[in-house]
Amino acid sequence: MRECQGSSTATNRPEVQTIHDTVNGKLVLPLSNTDSNQTCTLIISDNAYGSMSSMHTLVAGQSLRLDYSLSNSFGWHDFSVSSSNDTQFLRRLAGHVEATANNNFNSRCDPRIGGKRSAARLSSSTPQITRGSNITVTYEVAQAQLSTKNWIGVYAVGVVPGTANSLAWQYASSMQGNLKLNTANLATGNYMIWYLYNDAYTALAAPLALTIV
Repeated sequence: MRECQGSSTATNRPEVQTIHDTVNGKLVLPLSNTDSNQTCTLIISDNAYGSMSSMHTLVAGQSLRLDYSLSNSFGWHDFSVSSSNDTQFLRRLAGHVEATANNNFNSRCDPRIGGKRSAARLSSSTPQITRGSNITVTYEVAQAQLSTKNWIGVYAVGVVPGTANSLAWQYASSMQGNLKLNTANLATGNYMIWYLYNDAYTALAAPLALTIV
């Protein structure tokens, strides 16, 4: 299954391909930044099988190859790729790698069929707010990624967590819940809301776009 979102007029030009390594039962994701001027950061999120999200910064013209072993999910995968620079960009890549060297992969159903997906989630019913008001976000995380120091922070579009301070933040210490972020000191403009792991900067989910008008 493939899902693609984006804009033909976007200034950033990231892209992702998929290669099925059937010999080793791996999924290979070649990432590229075809823009000739701008750096971009791509976020890889596992929508189903419990892997932590990862962030990869590519300078203009750079390519990067990622290899994912799928042994724990018997060849099944469901990844989303988003960009911290472009709120409209999304590539979703889901399916199964048929492994010629491991027939055990090919005889197994998706281990998440009929069960709860284990991806962390971040959402809001009000992605656009007026200046001075608060935004309420809803979050959820799997037990394996639960920490009382998980947190949610607001950054300007294009800023990667860890490279600059958040503009507003709050701990999200439960497995699921809602919280309000105070944006009173933020100017009008576009921002990204990040759900981050254990008082650090590993993304738990794809960032959420926020517009203040």
